[in-house]
Amino acid sequence: MAETLEVEASGILELLPGGDALLLRAGAGWKAGLVGRATLGSGLESHAGYALERNEPVIISDLRVETRFRPPPLLRDHGMVSGVSVLIRGDGVPFGVLGAYTISRRDFTQDDVQFMQAVANVLALAHHRLRMERAREQRAALLGRLTRREHDVLRLLAAGSSNRDIAVRLKIKYTTVRGYVRSVIEKLDAHSELEAVARAHGYGLVDGEAT
Repeated sequence: MAETLEVEASGILELLPGGDALLLRAGAGWKAGLVGRATLGSGLESHAGYALERNEPVIISDLRVETRFRPPPLLRDHGMVSGVSVLIRGDGVPFGVLGAYTISRRDFTQDDVQFMQAVANVLALAHHRLRMERAREQRAALLGRLTRREHDVLRLLAAGSSNRDIAVRLKIKYTTVRGYVRSVIEKLDAHSELEAVARAHGYGLVDGEAT
């Protein structure tokens, strides 16, 4: 992307959990050691935060006279003057921002923005597929921990059955059901029946294939 747009630097800024900061996850043109470590503030604390706040692409004509947000040290320290920020969409919450920057003043065009948005869309799709693949792997791992009977108990718990109802349904002792429930909670790394059921739904263990 940096080569196509002929810019001095580009970067993927990932929105961190909590939404208070963005991490320079990947990029080109930055000083050694910054990729994977440098962070920016969200909201009006950076151009990327401002793009997230506005939920739209942001063109920086001249960072030296910018008043919409606070120019972050990452750009100032590299002498960046102009740039473009576009959103990398996610599932509900944006993954982050894709940016391109120049050390001389430049008027980026709508064609530049559209090209960057196309790249950002590819990144968003790749991230979604990776997340789904990890979810499938986690689902398979969790299913592998459960015995067939534990899975039966988990499905009935998820359907709203009480432990006594499960005992009657499966024709086993109530104390045996309690033992299965404790085992399910432990194997799903949960702390309660409710959390175990929530994890089961989250990984598609009781709803058919994960989505």
